[in-house]
Amino acid sequence: MDTKDKAIIWVLYLIVAMIIHLNLYAVITGAIIIGIAIKIIDANFANIIYWLQERFNINSRQ
Repeated sequence: MDTKDKAIIWVLYLIVAMIIHLNLYAVITGAIIIGIAIKIIDANFANIIYWLQERFNINSRQ
């Protein structure tokens, strides 16, 4: 997961926050949750890709 992917996630979060009209506390809480989620996904990105390949039989010869 590179910086561009993280930026896309943050922009999508801000767009959703503006559409829903979240107050300041909700925006801050959501930003903390999104930040933690990005760190978890970034730390386990290789495992997530491996699981998706195994789950959907990507790159397998049949």
